[in-house]
Amino acid sequence: MNYIEMIGPQGAGKTTLMKKLVQHRDIDSGWCTSDEAIIEIAGRVRWRDLNHLDQRLLWLLRKADLFELKINGLSYKLVQSLRDEEDLDVKRKYEYLIAAQIKALAELELNISPVNLFYLMTWHYKALDRAFLLEEFNFPKTVVMDEGPFKTHYGLRYIDPEKVVKETLPAAVIYGTIDKQKNVERIMKRYEATGSFSRIHNRINRDGVPEVTGKVHEILNENIKVIRKLGVPVMELDLGGALDGDVIEDVVEFLKKYSGKGA
Repeated sequence: MNYIEMIGPQGAGKTTLMKKLVQHRDIDSGWCTSDEAIIEIAGRVRWRDLNHLDQRLLWLLRKADLFELKINGLSYKLVQSLRDEEDLDVKRKYEYLIAAQIKALAELELNISPVNLFYLMTWHYKALDRAFLLEEFNFPKTVVMDEGPFKTHYGLRYIDPEKVVKETLPAAVIYGTIDKQKNVERIMKRYEATGSFSRIHNRINRDGVPEVTGKVHEILNENIKVIRKLGVPVMELDLGGALDGDVIEDVVEFLKKYSGKGA
């Protein structure tokens, strides 16, 4: 399984970047988004194999035309139903990442509630779910993720290098940076428009957003140092500037370079 991750703070503009990349993608680009991968995998699944899934969930899936609508957290149940195993070999390969995340969240100095810490851990598991599914079905294409196992991680510094499974690392990482103040302004602008914050800022008093955003930037900078030490190629991209044609073309070339690597 081969994947490339986008990493960067919430509200920086990763989703906008992904949309532009899809618009500029060539037929022979060799990569797809994680949503596209899940839809393709779903097309291979035989309904009679899903005998362990809840009937209500099965009905919803049929109504949604398989994965045409996003149904988060399904992949682990789907894999269980196909293999009828509680503990999967593919999951064990990522245990070093899970253990580091649990330790990081336990020591995370952010002004957020215990409920939201649990929510962050759940978010991390959902990101891993996608990696499990792609690997379990031996998905052949390179998948570009904007919510992957490293993007959602809050403590890569806790990883034991001796326990890292090289096959679980991304082929490359796009690191979307942005000025902290501009990041805060975008977060607050989104809040004014929608009335809600993103996952990391959820349940935080508005006055606490600058502090939390600064801490997230520190964690991401630490994570990138670890990722570089692990030998993963990194492209740093300023998402605070204009995503013009030249910038998008540079990212497209970067994706082409690492698509298919290690597949």
